[in-house]
Amino acid sequence: MTPPFTLNIIAFSGEWGTSRVRAKVVAMLCGIWLASGPAALAQVEPEPPPAPPVNEVNPFRKNYFTVEMARNYPMGNTQNRYEPGRFFPAFSYLHDMDESWLMGLGAQFKILNKKDLAPEDVDPVESDSGFLGLWTIAHETLYVVRLNHPTYVLVGPKLLYLLPTRSAKVPLQRESSLASEIGGALSIGLTRVMRDKFLLTVRAERWRGTRTMKLHGFEISVGLGVGFD
Repeated sequence: MTPPFTLNIIAFSGEWGTSRVRAKVVAMLCGIWLASGPAALAQVEPEPPPAPPVNEVNPFRKNYFTVEMARNYPMGNTQNRYEPGRFFPAFSYLHDMDESWLMGLGAQFKILNKKDLAPEDVDPVESDSGFLGLWTIAHETLYVVRLNHPTYVLVGPKLLYLLPTRSAKVPLQRESSLASEIGGALSIGLTRVMRDKFLLTVRAERWRGTRTMKLHGFEISVGLGVGFD
């Protein structure tokens, strides 16, 4: 006796010759291929993972090294003997305390050109160099104000050590006509975070010595900071 499964195969093979059966089989195979096609392509070419979200609460790196080009203008009594100096580099290190505060250390020469004075107004112990270079070491604390990411305002005080020198180079040569001073400053800057690593900053600063009335100035600068963790 022939098994039922064998009879079904024989019956199907007998019907395969008809055009209706062939059309049904071809349509079924096409449907299976179309249904499995997108899934196969998705496995071969997976979509790239989404970019990590930008941390708008604290977009800063933990540390920054910055280089600025700064120019100083005399203020107050300092204008009697000095004129605005040339642009000169300034270097600083910034540390991110949290989303609201940055703290930093910096060093630079603040350059002021000497005026051409009448002989009776010239200090006899003052050097004959054409400018005054104030070697400055600064400690700053900056408060972060978010305008619209990635643009921020940095504002805060600075504590300065001002050492008058005859030339803006190392080793330092002191200017004997002026004494070193402890000073203070108020700094405000506009900074933009770029590519999650760089800071582009424009800054203005009003500074002065606290020992005498001879060292007062206003500084503007533009700089770039590179972040690292």
